[in-house]
Amino acid sequence: MRNSTRTLRLQGVGDARTIDDMRAEAEGYLKKKGRPRFSLFRSKQASNDDFETRGVLEVSLAQQHESQTATITYSSNAHKEVAFKNARKALDKARSSPALDDTFGGITVLYSGSKTQRTDIEYVLFI
Repeated sequence: MRNSTRTLRLQGVGDARTIDDMRAEAEGYLKKKGRPRFSLFRSKQASNDDFETRGVLEVSLAQQHESQTATITYSSNAHKEVAFKNARKALDKARSSPALDDTFGGITVLYSGSKTQRTDIEYVLFI
């Protein structure tokens, strides 16, 4: 199965997490570790800040079975790759964490309605 070029999925997100929590986490995955590099001509810190703040395009959070599924779309493949690497490291340290993947065949849950509302599950095909 082909990897998504700009989208990550987290399955098993706790019910207490909100869309704002997930957006902050998605932006946090873009933070490059280590000290900023400087050149004789300009600081690379400004470009690192732009990379982090402009990287997240969309975040969705949907109830699926007993937990939630978060889908995070980044603005480029480079953003997604940095986020995937950082998220993998963070989630491996946590040990009891959501499952992270980017190989979901382009189909993932984006909205599922409330628990009391009967709705059909909506989905989006990422190509």
